[in-house]
Amino acid sequence: MTFLRAFILGGLLSQIPTITNASTRAEITQKKVAANPKLSWWDAMDTGPFISDTFLGFDPKGEVAALKGIAIKLGGKKDHTVVFDTETLRMVAGFKGNVMLEGTPWSGKHNDNSYLPESRKDYFFATNKGPGVAVNENWDDLRNTKNGPLPDARGEYHGLYRHEAGTVLSYSVGGAKFLEMPKLYEKTLVRSFEFEPLKTDVEILVLDPLEGGREIDVALSNVPKGVALKTLPSGRVVVSLATGASGSFELAYLAKGTRILIEKRGPH
Repeated sequence: MTFLRAFILGGLLSQIPTITNASTRAEITQKKVAANPKLSWWDAMDTGPFISDTFLGFDPKGEVAALKGIAIKLGGKKDHTVVFDTETLRMVAGFKGNVMLEGTPWSGKHNDNSYLPESRKDYFFATNKGPGVAVNENWDDLRNTKNGPLPDARGEYHGLYRHEAGTVLSYSVGGAKFLEMPKLYEKTLVRSFEFEPLKTDVEILVLDPLEGGREIDVALSNVPKGVALKTLPSGRVVVSLATGASGSFELAYLAKGTRILIEKRGPH
């Protein structure tokens, strides 16, 4: 709890102003229905700041992108989303819009699942199936069936926390604890990290090449010693963190040619 408390009270979360809105969640839902009377109930309802489900990729009949996924809504209007895979600690995608809800709990249709938007142009990034983290530069998927959680020595999902500034993911990589909070800063998608001293070299997946996707730059801010971006021969981009590194940093996905200033964190 000390680690989490330091992250929330001393880090970026404490610098985000509280957004007030005159409309209640019920009023917002009622306005959506009034504007589109044919809207299905599951698309009209307020599902909260995040929703857990199985998500298919890019298509209502696509492959499973995250079997045990969490779609986290971002922005004041909750009109941007990131999807996190709790089994592989992989940030699956970040995009403008929300996940499409389908399947037995929603439309009542069997053999259907919720899915990510089809338009590639709406994406800040997407990542390929497999582990979302690596230890000592090893990206091999050592799971026998390629399903289920990663070996604990590599990474383990611990849960999430809700804070007025957003949703905080908690997990460990190579035995070191990480906290991550995604957010939308103006038109830039930002992942904010805080982590304990590393016991081994660690890499975190940033993005994989996306055919037909928008042109995106990635940048690090407030970077501690031993943390850097790296591009692999496949075109995959990762954050590389050296043994012994610790602290906090921000990873930004922004439209090509855009510049962003993220305030320097105060002392923890």
